[in-house]
Amino acid sequence: MPKPVNCCVPGCFNNFRNSTGLQYYRIPKDSRLRTEYVRLIRNKTLKLNSDNTRICSEHFEGGRKMNPDNLPSIFPWTKAKESRRQLIRKEPLQRQNLQQSEPSAMEMETTTTNINEEPFTVFVDEGTQCSAHQPSFVDQGTQTEVFGFIDIKQHESTILELNHTIERLTKQVNQLNHQLQEFRFDIDNFKDSASDISFYTGFSDYETLMLCYSIVEESSKNLNYGSYVKQTDDGKIGRRRKLSNFQEFIMVLVKLRLGLFNRDLAYRFKVSENTVSLIFRTWIRFLRVELEPLICLPPREVLRQHMPPIFKLHYPKTALIIDCTEFEMERPSSLDNQSACYSQYKSRTTMKALIGITASGVTAFASELYPGSISDKEIVKRSGLLEILQPGDEIMADKGFLIKDELASVGATLVLPKFLQGKKQFNKEEAAHNKKVASLRVHVERCMERIKNWHILDRKVTITSASLASDIVVVLSAFTNFLPPLIS
Repeated sequence: MPKPVNCCVPGCFNNFRNSTGLQYYRIPKDSRLRTEYVRLIRNKTLKLNSDNTRICSEHFEGGRKMNPDNLPSIFPWTKAKESRRQLIRKEPLQRQNLQQSEPSAMEMETTTTNINEEPFTVFVDEGTQCSAHQPSFVDQGTQTEVFGFIDIKQHESTILELNHTIERLTKQVNQLNHQLQEFRFDIDNFKDSASDISFYTGFSDYETLMLCYSIVEESSKNLNYGSYVKQTDDGKIGRRRKLSNFQEFIMVLVKLRLGLFNRDLAYRFKVSENTVSLIFRTWIRFLRVELEPLICLPPREVLRQHMPPIFKLHYPKTALIIDCTEFEMERPSSLDNQSACYSQYKSRTTMKALIGITASGVTAFASELYPGSISDKEIVKRSGLLEILQPGDEIMADKGFLIKDELASVGATLVLPKFLQGKKQFNKEEAAHNKKVASLRVHVERCMERIKNWHILDRKVTITSASLASDIVVVLSAFTNFLPPLIS
């Protein structure tokens, strides 16, 4: 009984049942021949290693495979035989060199071929047809004449059409890229409007914005975006980015200033939410490293040189005006953390930072964030403030800062409002002192208000973003030094 085989050519339904008179050949094991068979058969599901994968003899010239190297040439997608044109020649062709073992006129199936895919077809006198895969039986004189009949116009037109298609698609890509840039948020559209620049970034104008960016521009080229360590062609570490360094910088500013969600920023800048999160976390840590040196206590002679007249008159040794500010946070799940973060002053869980400004209103100190239950005295001891003070410095603060002894340990003094201490009212000198201290100390509260004008701090600090909270506060504190002076 014949083996249960079918012809593997698409569109051919011959098998051992309905076409028993045919021969069924295996796919050759030779790699070169096998490749040619796969190309000619055009069967995407061809199982080369199966013993049942056969090709019937109908696909071979003459109805059988003449030799192992004989390739199939007859397929359902080939054109039907056309009438062969008869070449008219003035002189009869000489065929002394034709091999006698082959027929003088061999009919081959004409196929529609694509350039670089199928063999081209040429027509020879008396109906003879030659293929690129068939041996040539024409002498040198005839060969020149044969190739003169090759129709290359079809291939030229195909190439021309493909070039037009490439050109058209290139134009479409350029147009889409242009449209993408138009729809993507671009701060340059607002460079001439100081109010818009302030609204989106928090900086007073475009020149101030660019001044801040110029400080971090060169270092931002070497940013490490998380787990990616390979440097790309655009100079960044990691995979190629859709946004430029400046666009990423603006995205971070917009998030800080407006407090937008990542989804909103992803839509504005035409990137994914994950990309927004990755960029923000990377840039916040980077900006803290680059901008934290701007938050420093200047030399004392510089302080006195730029000190407002009212300070020179009453408190000429003032180095810092300090106060604490709190930021609401999500309630931790742990009871111990809830207790540590609960603020008696705010009656909720908070994170607390110590801010210090100079007499001229420059932000000169910004601490890490601490749990809301910590006292003002304790935060002064932990924050590192004492390490930057010098003997003779005066620190102006509110009544809650009972740090006289701590300041005395480094030679500094504390300026506080007077306490009643059991008296019914202040005397004239005490009242005047309290009024002066209150009028000058209020500037540190104005500085903290500036920090909170970046609306990312309007919402509760989430547990997942708590690790970035200190970095955010320090960066915003540095940004305040780019704003107009607090004290004129």
